[in-house]
Amino acid sequence: MPINTMFLIDPEIVNSVVKFEQTLLNGLTGAVNNNLLKASSTADRTLQNTVAMISQDLVSIDQPKHSDDEKPLDFSVIIDVDDDATYIKNTPLDDSQILNLISPKHLTSPHKVEDVKSSITVSDSLTLDGWVAALRNSDEVGTLDSRKNEFKGTYNLIGQFYQLISSLDDEPDEGTLVTFNENGVLCINTEKPTGLLPEAIKHFEQMIKETYGIELGERILNRYFRDNSKHSNLKELTYKDIKKAFIGASANVKISDLKKLFNNIHDDFKGLLPLRCGELLSTSMIDSIKQTTQFEDLTSEQLNILRRAFTVLPNKEGKCRKTLKVFFEGKTVKQDPVHFDHYIHDVLLLKELNDIKLIDTNDVKLYLSQHIGKKLVYKELQKGMVIPLINEDKEPCQYHVYEHLEYKGDAVIANLITPINNGNRYTTSSDEADIFLTFRGTGSSPSVKAAGASIERDVDDSGVGKTDFHKRAQEILNMVESYLIEANGPITLNLSGHSLAACDTQRALLLISKKITDSQPDCIWRKVKHIVAHTHNSPRLEDKAATEFVKVITKLDTMVSSKDLELDIDLTHVRIFDKNSEDLVQTLWYKLLGANIRESSIFKKRVVKLQFNEELGLLGKHSAKGFMTSSLPYTKTIITDKTENDLLQKVLCERYYWCDDKNMSNIDKMLQNIKWYGSYLHTTPVTILQAVLYRTGVFGGILKKLPRAFSKTRSNNELVKLGWLDGKM
Repeated sequence: MPINTMFLIDPEIVNSVVKFEQTLLNGLTGAVNNNLLKASSTADRTLQNTVAMISQDLVSIDQPKHSDDEKPLDFSVIIDVDDDATYIKNTPLDDSQILNLISPKHLTSPHKVEDVKSSITVSDSLTLDGWVAALRNSDEVGTLDSRKNEFKGTYNLIGQFYQLISSLDDEPDEGTLVTFNENGVLCINTEKPTGLLPEAIKHFEQMIKETYGIELGERILNRYFRDNSKHSNLKELTYKDIKKAFIGASANVKISDLKKLFNNIHDDFKGLLPLRCGELLSTSMIDSIKQTTQFEDLTSEQLNILRRAFTVLPNKEGKCRKTLKVFFEGKTVKQDPVHFDHYIHDVLLLKELNDIKLIDTNDVKLYLSQHIGKKLVYKELQKGMVIPLINEDKEPCQYHVYEHLEYKGDAVIANLITPINNGNRYTTSSDEADIFLTFRGTGSSPSVKAAGASIERDVDDSGVGKTDFHKRAQEILNMVESYLIEANGPITLNLSGHSLAACDTQRALLLISKKITDSQPDCIWRKVKHIVAHTHNSPRLEDKAATEFVKVITKLDTMVSSKDLELDIDLTHVRIFDKNSEDLVQTLWYKLLGANIRESSIFKKRVVKLQFNEELGLLGKHSAKGFMTSSLPYTKTIITDKTENDLLQKVLCERYYWCDDKNMSNIDKMLQNIKWYGSYLHTTPVTILQAVLYRTGVFGGILKKLPRAFSKTRSNNELVKLGWLDGKM
């Protein structure tokens, strides 16, 4: 087995390493192996690291080989019971798994798997527990490496974890101190309960990097275990820290990590610092990956295999399950409303990602709009992060965060989520690619990023979220354009958002529709053939936005009918009610996008009303989710422009309140119509009162500094004309 580095390899050295002569390598390697070089200084450690890299990159260690008619011993691998598993159970362990995954004693280099096999008595049906027990009871497995104050050799944190929990009767408490014994093996810390040896920190950090790669390892360490100066903040190593490492790997895996593992598999894990988490994959899984030579050609199933290496663990019973289930099945976790905890955030993110399987509707796009726009987007998604979704057939497909809007503290937060490759599209029946542009709504607690700024956007007196959205409009267009430039075929652009973000979704729909309207035939925006927008619990927009959208749709209709453009637009507004009333947020402001558009060849609109059977309260209605097997009981009503256009227009305009008019008298119906058509009059007294308070400077003029969430554009304009309201307000 190749010599490994004692410390983290500096990536900058890698490019120069391969230029070293083989003669230099031979001499230095012998010196290191015979402990002639000690890590007593920075220069010596760098030299050791260099030797280690040369060894891994240039020296070929003979691996045990089998002839075509000879099969390895039938060691049973960890039983795979994970929900995503689609591969054969009890696949035989290959040699690398035997040596690197579950070996409780780290052997000196070089050594061969035959030495291990011949030193113990095994049977064809030996279980994993039996294999580990046999190794533990063997005194002839190999010569133990001396590592009292040093760390060298390849380690796999997954194997170390399994050894630890399988040696204990019960899972340790999170506060249980752990350390590494003189042989570098993870164990319970019984000798030094009040402190942590510096060597243990090195062991832990190096093991994370060797298991999951330097890039992901650094993300995990910086996220949980380092301060702003990138110095370790660990004072003691606990079982919770071990859990954090695994949760961090599961929640923060990116497309770059999958690509590196893909290359490692094709190199048979012989390259420079291969990702040891890949050794958890069964032989059949690895063979499946090797069947495809280009990452871009991987199927969703193959990409899921790669992601599994980062997201599954063996539990105490030797069953391979998702990391989240190993640690948190049946447990409730909540984020502190004031102090943000990355670890808790990542646990909750994993739960949200797993919820993709809870779909309980045939309208997959509607479900995805809620899953992405009302759930995932409220987590801190990172560029490159892998996002498992489902396609139109409800089968898994792998997406990733292609780009996100630069964070500027203004609470305009947007992510563009796209397929990882061409084999992972939502639409399986055509070559059209679906991409998802989603916005984040109001931060629900002080610990949420830009929570205060989002509340300011809520009460923007020019329209909910309008001012800051328009400031970032060009950046939003640029973000989508960066993908369109690389896109080879037609695109379906999906927009979604909840609450404040539902207003952003409507504004983005208007913005992008105008962009396409003004585009030339060879413009990249002509690649967009379909726009599908969903809003959830949306406040209404100002009248100007709704009126402008009518003009844009009219122009698009003309362009499509003259065959100058190929485009269609679908808009769905999801409205939430409990058994007593509508979500209050939905009643604010003036009109929903799509109002006053009665006929169009390219534009379809609908309202989906979810009325839950019980009383949910103010916040409960605003956060309630349907279309899931875990949803509370509700009744769904759909109104489209093809069935009940008049009723649909009433719902989209003003403050129309849903009511069943079947049992209403003619007088009641007349009063409801008067209430609808004259709804703006309801706000007039409020606006007049505001004008008086502004003009008289009551309360020291404080009201001038407070945006008016309940003001209506049309009422304000009329008051300005009447001279009751200052036009500069």
